Amino acid sequence: MCELSVARKRCYRGFDLAGCDWASVCRCESVDQKVDLLTRTITALYDQHAPYNDVVRRTRTKPWYSPKLRKLAPPRWLEIRLGEHSEEGELTTTERDTRYFATFSGPQLVMPLVGIIVSVFVNALTQPRSGECWASSDLARELTGVFPSAWKTAILRPVSQKSSPRGAGDFRPISLLCAMSKILERLAHAQFVDYSESGQIIDRYQSGFREGHSTQTALMRIMDDVKEAVESQEVTLLAAVDLSRAFDVINHSILLNKLKHLGWSDLACRWVQ
Repeated sequence: MCELSVARKRCYRGFDLAGCDWASVCRCESVDQKVDLLTRTITALYDQHAPYNDVVRRTRTKPWYSPKLRKLAPPRWLEIRLGEHSEEGELTTTERDTRYFATFSGPQLVMPLVGIIVSVFVNALTQPRSGECWASSDLARELTGVFPSAWKTAILRPVSQKSSPRGAGDFRPISLLCAMSKILERLAHAQFVDYSESGQIIDRYQSGFREGHSTQTALMRIMDDVKEAVESQEVTLLAAVDLSRAFDVINHSILLNKLKHLGWSDLACRWVQ
């Protein structure tokens, strides 16, 4: 006996991006028109070169695969996947890399590689660290400070924060945004963070939303302050504030004024707004 299951899949082998008229996207006047035409062009590419196909899977029945085993399978596979990233997995990766590089034993192979690496670093050092981008004169005309309206919409998926939710307040809304908007936001986030870190705008003791920092670094600082106070025979008082829906209570006007005070350009503030 066989069990039949149908799955919808796309095949991405036949994509032809060169055949599209990308210049028509640049000729649009507004950002929203460009995004709309870009979305329709990419969607048409998917439908033409990678349409959905129904794939029928045949699997033999497993009488021994009871509902209890089926329920226990996902946690088991999760443990296996987590084990691949453990220290033993890293050791296996190190051994594999070591065996690979051991094959390059002669200097005739090592010396050209060293020359290539040195030339890359020399070229990087000769380039100025700051200054105008090589394409800034071409891109400056395209910067509008407008975030596309279509990328502001999202599909909301409520996720329960409690094991037995009783009301709407027990759910946290998860926004499923457009993939291309995430790319744009990631690029903007990297630039904003680099500006804030290089200008020493962020307090050095801030642990939230910073690379290399977490709740652990915040707790380490608190513990260090408490230990120092104990050694000095002082009393320590800790006041903790937990705001419910903290991001929802932010005043946007005050936020934009703070960004301008920190040196953000009008174009960047308009983009955030």
